[in-house]
Formats: sequence, C-alpha cells, structure tokens
Amino acid sequence: MHSTESSIILRQQQELEYLRLHRQTTISQLAQVFAVSQMTITRDLQMFIKKGMVVHDYGQVVWLGDLSSAAQISAANRDQIIGSLSPYLHEAHHVVLNYSPITETLLADLLAKNISVLTTELITDPTLLANPRLQMTGGSLQPTPTGYFFTGEIAINTIRRTPADLALIFATGSNQRLLTTTTLAQSMIDRTMLESATRSAVFLADHAHQHESNFMITKTSSAFSIIN
Repeated sequence: MHSTESSIILRQQQELEYLRLHRQTTISQLAQVFAVSQMTITRDLQMFIKKGMVVHDYGQVVWLGDLSSAAQISAANRDQIIGSLSPYLHEAHHVVLNYSPITETLLADLLAKNISVLTTELITDPTLLANPRLQMTGGSLQPTPTGYFFTGEIAINTIRRTPADLALIFATGSNQRLLTTTTLAQSMIDRTMLESATRSAVFLADHAHQHESNFMITKTSSAFSIIN
C-alpha cells in the first residue's frame, strides 16, 4: 500500500516528537517504533539533518532542535497583534484560524464581534465552546507546548469545504524569501488556509522577522499581509 502525503507528514511529525522526547536513538530503533524500513527512516532524517534539527552518525541519531522556543508570543506582541486586527476584520464574517499561543485570546475577540471561526486548535475553554459560531476542524491531534492542534486529511478537507473571508495564520519565520513554521504538519495546514480563504493575514512569533523556521508555508508574496 502506498503512503499518502498526509500519512507521511504525520509519521515524520511523530518521528520529530519521538526524537525530541528521547534525545538520542538509532535508525533501527526508529524503524521498529514506526514500523517502516530503515531506508524510509534514513530518507526522513535527511530533511531533518538539512534543517539542523538532528545529527546522524554511524546509525546513531541525536536531537539538536527545540521547537517550543520559536513559537512564543510575548504579552506586548499579543497586544500589538490584537490592536492591528481591525482593518483585516472589516466585512469578515467567516474566519479560519490556526494554532498559536494566542488562539483562544483571538477567538474570544472574534466571537465577541459575531464572526464565525473555524480553528485547527483543540479548544477546551467552556465559554468558547458554548458559542455556536465556533467550529473546530477535527482530525489527527498533534501536541504543542501549550495544547493540541488538528492536522491530517480531515482537518485539511474541512478547511477546503468551509468558505472563509479571512485566514489568520501564525508563523514562526518570515524573511524576503519564505514564510515558515516549525512543523511539517502545521505547514500543510497553513498552505491549505492560504489557498482556501479569500484573504490572508499572518501574525508572527516574537523572533520571527528575518528568521527561517524548519518548514516552508509559502514563498513571500503579496498574497498575504503581515500584521505585526
């Protein structure tokens, strides 16, 4: 059976999480854990090595990268993002919003403005969940430093079939070439949001300017605006 793109991305994301947790392992151990060949593991590792996330030597694999620090948003940055949203919300009735450290704060603001929101983040706040304008994509759950977000084919198809006036996309890297994020799974979701929404606005992590994270969302272009 051929692996789908989504299943490959999910496996690679799980490999990253395993490496982050265990810090050091072997190719044979990874192949056993994920029930794939050592050749498949070696192929997956090449991308991680190029990004400086792991080193591989004589079958040993050592984790170097830590993804959590790249995704931080300070209180001052959060307030700036929220304060800059108004022009982008003009005539917006349906918004799609990805995972970020401030997603629940943004949700509260959007829902208070009677804007319907589809989000990839797993929301647990009872007040937000009680609002009928909130919808979660569903899909495979991926852990983050602060919670979980949905990914995979179910999440992507939900975004594609749900019309949105505006996509609000969190990114951890932005320079003259690329808009980037920290995980493969998130980059797939973000690209789908860009393609599906009428307009897109990007808000950045604290140290994202002139920084390039591990995985590309899209090339820098006029197709989206950066709001902070």
